Amino acid sequence: MEKKDYFEARMWYAEGLDNCDLYSINRLTRIWVDQPDMRRTMNNVISRCFVCLKSLSSTNDNTDAMRLLADYYYQGIGMKVDSVQATNLMNEVAKILHLPPRSTVAEISTNEPDTLSQNRSASSKNTSIFNRLLLMNFIKQYHFFLAYTYSPTMPYGVSVGGFKKFGLSLNFRTSNNSKNATYQSNTDGLILGIEKERTYFFEEKDEIWSSWMITGDALIPVFTKNLFISAGGGYAQREYYCPVVFTKDNASAWCYNPQASYRGIALEVGGVYKYKKMLFAGGINTIRFRDLDAFVSVGFSF
Repeated sequence: MEKKDYFEARMWYAEGLDNCDLYSINRLTRIWVDQPDMRRTMNNVISRCFVCLKSLSSTNDNTDAMRLLADYYYQGIGMKVDSVQATNLMNEVAKILHLPPRSTVAEISTNEPDTLSQNRSASSKNTSIFNRLLLMNFIKQYHFFLAYTYSPTMPYGVSVGGFKKFGLSLNFRTSNNSKNATYQSNTDGLILGIEKERTYFFEEKDEIWSSWMITGDALIPVFTKNLFISAGGGYAQREYYCPVVFTKDNASAWCYNPQASYRGIALEVGGVYKYKKMLFAGGINTIRFRDLDAFVSVGFSF
């Protein structure tokens, strides 16, 4: 792993200390052992690990926490070496596991393959496993969501994303009403490519806009960890279709107007609120500042 990966891992696992998560404590201790040049920046984190290990060891006889705490004492992790205290702890572990008592930590560690000392010697072999665990833990710390999105012009939409302190979302919406146009017209109401003598009129009451939009938003927390402001952009398209009726034979067909249609950069802003497992969102968006559309979303977080 590169140095920046260890720094990122330290920040991710440090969040697990709020709940005294033993897995996070193990990973942070591993970083402290494997990266001596980072120890000066980890004093506070290691102190918190030590407090958590003492709490876990004393409240529920957690033998894994007791073993790791003994390593703290035995190796002087973030403190002075105290082999007596380390030996006492490991004898408690031996008693809980119905093993014969040992006189030293080293003697006990010989029979305990999961100790930190042996993990450190196997560090180079387990780098790829550590990377996968790092990714899994990163994913576990995030809340992901899936939501249905509605807007008056694009009633079919989906939003997916995730957040921790900050978040990201990917949104897709569509009207799902594209037409196969027989003719094309312009903004002057003229149909291209037909005889000038042929008369017609447009049924504007039946006009439609065929639209789709894809955007990415950043989620920024405000006031509480469950309320976010969302802002982002993407790409979108609106195509204008209108039925035309020919007066001579009363025949009708769809006509596409490329001059009235447009596509380009889309911008949007809104808000997201998480209540338990439910997620609610809303906002407004525009395409090339030629329109203004509102949207709402409802979904689940997991």
